[in-house]
Amino acid sequence: MNNPTSSPGSPRFPTFSRFFRWFFSRRTLGSLLVGLAALATLITLVCTEENWRGKRAWQKYARQLEAQGEKLDWKDYVAPPVPDEQNFAMTPFLAPLYDWNPPPFLPDQSRWRDTNGFNRINTFQREIGTLEDSVPERSPYRLLHQMTDLQTWALTLTGKTNKGAAAAGPALTRAEAAAIVLRGLEKFDPIVDELRKASQRPYARFNIHYDADIATAILLPHLACLRAATVLFQVRGSAEVALGRTDQAWADTRMALYLADTLKDEPFLISKLLQVSLVQRSLRPIWEGLAERRWSDAQLVEIEQRLGKINLLADAAMRGERAMDILTANQMRDQERLDPEDSSNRIPGLGSLFLGGFFYQNKLFMTRMFQQYFVPVVDAASQRVYPSRAVTNDAAMAAEIAGGLRPYHLFARLLMPGIADPEMKFAFAQTRVNQAIVGCALERYRLAQGQFPESLEPLSPRFVEKLPHDIITGAPLIFRRAPDSQFVLYSVGWDEKDDGGTVGWAGYKGRNSDLIPVNDWVWQYPAPAAAPVQNAPRE
Repeated sequence: MNNPTSSPGSPRFPTFSRFFRWFFSRRTLGSLLVGLAALATLITLVCTEENWRGKRAWQKYARQLEAQGEKLDWKDYVAPPVPDEQNFAMTPFLAPLYDWNPPPFLPDQSRWRDTNGFNRINTFQREIGTLEDSVPERSPYRLLHQMTDLQTWALTLTGKTNKGAAAAGPALTRAEAAAIVLRGLEKFDPIVDELRKASQRPYARFNIHYDADIATAILLPHLACLRAATVLFQVRGSAEVALGRTDQAWADTRMALYLADTLKDEPFLISKLLQVSLVQRSLRPIWEGLAERRWSDAQLVEIEQRLGKINLLADAAMRGERAMDILTANQMRDQERLDPEDSSNRIPGLGSLFLGGFFYQNKLFMTRMFQQYFVPVVDAASQRVYPSRAVTNDAAMAAEIAGGLRPYHLFARLLMPGIADPEMKFAFAQTRVNQAIVGCALERYRLAQGQFPESLEPLSPRFVEKLPHDIITGAPLIFRRAPDSQFVLYSVGWDEKDDGGTVGWAGYKGRNSDLIPVNDWVWQYPAPAAAPVQNAPRE
């Protein structure tokens, strides 16, 4: 039987209604549901396998590192609480920093319970900051090879300017400026006395709120306060050196070093970097006293011994930072979020179950990056830093993070710091400490012999128990006598090249107190004091 001939314009495919009936038929829907179930099962199996594989790989690697003595648990880096009455950080001036109202905060409620106490700290920080900003460090040499600008500090503290003081008489001598500075800073004496007394307590631990939802969001309000207090003690110490009051100068310098020491056990990179900055500032009165030959032999011995306790390379591999990154990944997994800075950016309710492997693989990748690229840069036991490794590893790590399976590199891009910049700061600051120790030994030799030695060898063991070496090369620091009963002492610096003890303008990294030359790191004293600043007012 012949099929009827199709009429012109008749459709070649089922009409929409036929397709609709076919698609929603029991047979089609059944097949579709079976396919979706199979797909869901496949996805579940893949995620389960990836979760198992990621967890197994992470646990295996973590066990390997722990067997080598590495600590990955954040709790290992958090100092235990100490009794308030034995804690420097709980002196009345500092205690309000971490005395918080319990969250959630009421409308218009301050985070801080003692708002008056907290405002007192803020006022102190603001006043010191305003004074410091009025005394700009105009060149790298000012921080490395010039005295504290006491004349400008005196101008600032008396509220006068060069322009307004043009007819005020002759320029201030350094001693006159120092006396004005000390009088101007007397209003801070209650804070100075309280901190000095509190420093006799056996512990110094700020009660940081380590229980934040995300570790990277932990607040550290004490850092700004410690910096302001260190500036105060350093300027006092420099002024006292200028007046020949070396006992008082050393007492203030010890306090500045003590404030830096309060940060040494905190597991944060920012705390470590501030410690480095505070140590360098604390060295200024010591350097100025050596340049002006103010210190006695007994004081130099005490300074040597105190500086010998400073080890800025102890955790230069930033293991605390690594532990915090691991903790942050765990917290993000538990809170089902992908951005440590944005709590609203959450993944679906079952996301952490299906993406467990994602979090494990991110932890594994970050930890491997730290171990492979950070750890080899510093050998704390032998007091060595390897700049070439730092620079090479920095570039290699950046390339590795940018390539590969990028979802597993997400946390590394978000959380991991660079290598070369912080390690250079650690190395430079420790070098300055070591140079200060050698500088004290050289001055003790000069006091005993009437001149500096021809080399460093005669210094040990009579004038220093053990000479620090150049942490860049492992060889002795380079020393030579200079005209006018001076000397030059230097490390080859970050470029690992001996430039003859030359410090140039073009090779500086950073700003202000963080200025670091990439060529030689030099310790030397200025030529005889320059003429005092003109038009500085007398008080």
